[in-house]
Amino acid sequence: MNEPTEIKYPYDENGEPYYAATHIDAIKNLEELIESYLKPLNEKIEKQQEEIKLLKNEILDNKKGDEKNGKL
Repeated sequence: MNEPTEIKYPYDENGEPYYAATHIDAIKNLEELIESYLKPLNEKIEKQQEEIKLLKNEILDNKKGDEKNGKL
């Protein structure tokens, strides 16, 4: 049990590495899996976009304030 795991890659008849593939319809619950990964990522993106928008507005407000105070 303490021996390291040996990873072996299959080779085709020409000696080239072979990577197994499957048809997309063969993956059970694919849509649910994708949704479970993408939904949290999309939520993070939306939050970051909102934060970027707020920071841009803050920068613009600071520039306007500096212009009024003669700092620019």
